Amino acid sequence: MLPTEGPFFEYTGKDTLIVQVGSRTEVNFKVMPYLAITEVTVTPAAGQVTVTYNITRQRVMQGSLGKINQRITLVSSVPEVSNRVYNFRKLTSVTGIPDATILATQYTDVVTD
Repeated sequence: MLPTEGPFFEYTGKDTLIVQVGSRTEVNFKVMPYLAITEVTVTPAAGQVTVTYNITRQRVMQGSLGKINQRITLVSSVPEVSNRVYNFRKLTSVTGIPDATILATQYTDVVTD
């Protein structure tokens, strides 16, 4: 087993694992995410949610695949949120902004209904 195709850099661990078929086995792989959202503050108000945050990363990907292209704040009325499950969102393109500037900026998104 290896973790693949996730929002993280390629797994480079060399661990070997033997899995007993028919038994439950828990495995924890340590991976490095492409990006992290830090210093998050969420302020709800009538008809809107204000979110303040920073974008960070530990390592830069090479070439155009590593460019940060957009930032999205998603709001959901149920205890699950993803790119497919949300009620409201604020999407901002950052394609023309250098990554160094993106990583040095604190963002505030106001999501309204």
